[in-house]
Amino acid sequence: MPVRALTIFFLLQATGYKDRPVFAVPLQASSATNCTADSSKDDIGARATCPFVQQVDVDESRDPVEIPTVKCTTPQSLCTPKGDNRCVEVYSTFTVFYRADKQSTRLVGPKRIRLPTSCVCATGKSAPADRGVERTPLNDVPLTDGAIFRAK
Repeated sequence: MPVRALTIFFLLQATGYKDRPVFAVPLQASSATNCTADSSKDDIGARATCPFVQQVDVDESRDPVEIPTVKCTTPQSLCTPKGDNRCVEVYSTFTVFYRADKQSTRLVGPKRIRLPTSCVCATGKSAPADRGVERTPLNDVPLTDGAIFRAK
């Protein structure tokens, strides 16, 4: 039985330079409502197995001021026709500094913040069944660093 490979798209972490442009790209509603890839779209977020939008987290009191992020448009929705695979956000940790106050140029930190940087199709973590015959999904189990799978 062939193994289906999943492609995961990641954003590069922000470097903190304000002169580097990052643009938010809106996702069309057609793929956002049913968690299906739309191969006719130019935007990679619309063509992904788990549709996503690219955004910029902006905080004027923080350095870097802008950090590129990703938001799943259909979080926790099924993303494959077989199995209980769901769209989840993957979080990355960033080191940032904050201004001491609005007028100050003095920075306080470093501090670490977590922001979503990709949206992936992932299976829930499983454990052996009572008789060891079938896999049983575990509820509220971390899938990745920061993502939680909740079986419905």
